[in-house]
Amino acid sequence: MMDNEGINYENNITAIEAKLLLKQWITVNIEPQIDEYAKNCGYEVLFTPSYHSDLQPIELLWVLIKGNIGRSYSAGTTLLDVQEKLESEFLFIDTEKGRNFINNKIESVDKKIEEFRKDMIANEETTTPNFCGLNGNGK
Repeated sequence: MMDNEGINYENNITAIEAKLLLKQWITVNIEPQIDEYAKNCGYEVLFTPSYHSDLQPIELLWVLIKGNIGRSYSAGTTLLDVQEKLESEFLFIDTEKGRNFINNKIESVDKKIEEFRKDMIANEETTTPNFCGLNGNGK
């Protein structure tokens, strides 16, 4: 397959090296089906940066839930206790206070994304592209 797709490799590479080359090729050349489907429906899939849970409200909610359960943990806590506490936390989400928490987190993320978008636009407007080290007069 690698020959058919024009992937350059040495004949003596290991299976691990071949898998790595193939994975890199797939990442660059194959669009995930969900992206393709979204594009066909007129949408664009955007991904938040890795390790930025502050841009993912569900992660912030999960931190709250885990924190509440963890603070009530003691040496005698059983798995059944943890399950009951988890179910209680999920019930909290369905209260007005829980919904307000979620909405506040979503609004906070929306503000951060809007600030990021404005910064990107400002940077695009104030930055002159420098192609191959040339300035605007071709030198």
